[in-house]
Amino acid sequence: MYPLVDLFFDILFWIPELILFPFRLIYWLFRGLGRFIVDVF
Repeated sequence: MYPLVDLFFDILFWIPELILFPFRLIYWLFRGLGRFIVDVF
């Protein structure tokens, strides 16, 4: 059985991850795009 306290701490742990994920995704996208442009030219 999964204790309710563990569920609570898991949710607390995941909230910052869910907030930061879109910004991290945009950062990776621009970084990859920048490397691609540098490699091509």
